[in-house]
Amino acid sequence: MPDSKSKMQTNSAVGDYCLALQPICDQHLRHVGDELLYRNNQFAKCAQIDNPLVATARVTHMAFYEVGVEALTGSRQLFFNVPREWVLNPDLLPPVTDHVVL
Repeated sequence: MPDSKSKMQTNSAVGDYCLALQPICDQHLRHVGDELLYRNNQFAKCAQIDNPLVATARVTHMAFYEVGVEALTGSRQLFFNVPREWVLNPDLLPPVTDHVVL
């Protein structure tokens, strides 16, 4: 089965990294959402994360502020895991729309 994740890459002062979108399907196999994932480069097949908080900050910044949620997912929902620190301090959370599931 081919890799079904789509990826976007950015260059930063601390190195390359990219986001990946893992499709989420309903019981009828319709593509209804995407899970936001961090990858340390565009060829990575799995996550290699030194600091989970930094990885989440990088990928959410790219998704919300550089690319835009609608550009990534259209009308589908975007799912992503939220670090405990962000739940305790909601000011750290990116803007939440009706298309975002934390």
